[in-house]
Amino acid sequence: MQKIVLPISSKKRQKVVERIIGQLLSKTDLIYPKEIKGRHVLLSHIISGLKTNKNIRSKVQTKWGYIEDPIELLESFKGQDWELKGVKKHFRNYNPKELARAFRRKFPELVNLIDKIIENFPLEERDYSSIDEFIQQLTYLPQVEEISYLDPLTGTLETFSIDTTIAQLQAIDSFWHSSFLSTLSKKLRKMKNSWETAMRLEQELNEYGAKYDIECYMIDWEYMEYLGYGIKIQIGPGVYLFHFQGTYDELKELLQEEIQAHAKDTVNCPFCGVDFRRETIRDMTECTCGALIQNEIVREVGSNWSRDLEYLWDEACSSLGISKPKNYRKIYIDDYFSNIVYLGTGNVGWKTWTYTLPWKRKVKKSNEVY
Repeated sequence: MQKIVLPISSKKRQKVVERIIGQLLSKTDLIYPKEIKGRHVLLSHIISGLKTNKNIRSKVQTKWGYIEDPIELLESFKGQDWELKGVKKHFRNYNPKELARAFRRKFPELVNLIDKIIENFPLEERDYSSIDEFIQQLTYLPQVEEISYLDPLTGTLETFSIDTTIAQLQAIDSFWHSSFLSTLSKKLRKMKNSWETAMRLEQELNEYGAKYDIECYMIDWEYMEYLGYGIKIQIGPGVYLFHFQGTYDELKELLQEEIQAHAKDTVNCPFCGVDFRRETIRDMTECTCGALIQNEIVREVGSNWSRDLEYLWDEACSSLGISKPKNYRKIYIDDYFSNIVYLGTGNVGWKTWTYTLPWKRKVKKSNEVY
């Protein structure tokens, strides 16, 4: 016996049945059941679909009463075979996945702000029971005046603060609370799982690089469903920032090849002939033979010029008591002085020079103009 009271009017009964079916379908694991995809939604089609769905619950609690056997209730109306046009709307209203999609469409700015909070602050990965509980968690975060980020919706630089975000959360209608919490939990789980993958990759690369005495450190990591992996990683002394589209194993293989390239990247001292690993020479200021080593550390923005090269020009010209050429930034220093040799950049991407003292001016050729 069904513990439910239905209206007497046939049209009202149909609307109630539509709501019950919508709620019933929303409890399956289907994103959008095939029985309601077509233009005409018939009760007979829905009943046959529900009978074959193993995930449907045998008991359902609705706002109109408790239903022990929903299939039996629907079959009692089978002879009328209504065209249930309202089922799609009610399915979307009850299905959590559909509600989450609707929430993201309705509040794109708020969803984007939550992304930025998750990226910038350490939030506990758990299921929040209410928005007030999440707001309470936000109040414990550092009260930074504002954080800047690039809004993917507008392409402009935006700012936000924790206080502003809390105010926006408090203004959300209670109807959307469960959708917000569902979206939040999904994002927190996704970030946690993504970072666990990054740590696993870092460990595997360090195990691979141990035989070459090369360490790896994952600086930043993000997995984007359509863009692939966003990575910032340090391999030896080199830092790499790039996007990669492919599988996890393909990415690991690529980075292992980079470790091998670092291991093979050697530098030969032109004054004594001793070979060094380039990443080793990055930490040296002097060769075993006494030749001095100058490594590039910082470059000017938008330029190949560095303060380290400026230092070499200043030291050389000062020791010889000469002025720097007017166009010295366009001159290779090893073309101007004979006691210095440029060792290139190798895989690390930073320039290295080695030189002996005293400084010696290279003999100017007849066709050279300084």
